[in-house]
Amino acid sequence: MMMKGNVMDKFTNRYWLFAGYNYYPSGGLNDFHGSFKTMVDAVKAIGRKDWFHILDTVTGETHEDQYLPKDYRITEWAETYDDGERNALR
Repeated sequence: MMMKGNVMDKFTNRYWLFAGYNYYPSGGLNDFHGSFKTMVDAVKAIGRKDWFHILDTVTGETHEDQYLPKDYRITEWAETYDDGERNALR
């Protein structure tokens, strides 16, 4: 993957999305599709990818496609996740 500009700017947000098609990862940063401030933003970026992992860089948790809803409910899950994280910070 060719990254233009300051490479570190691509990794500044909390949620990192790794995703791809046909269940065949390209490996490492070749599957990186960006970092996002909220889980909702990361989920919206999945699009029509066949698989995905979202890394929460604060907790170290990885959220994998096989354990999350496959339809519109994934956005609801992400909203709940973001709400829970905001409440934990209070």
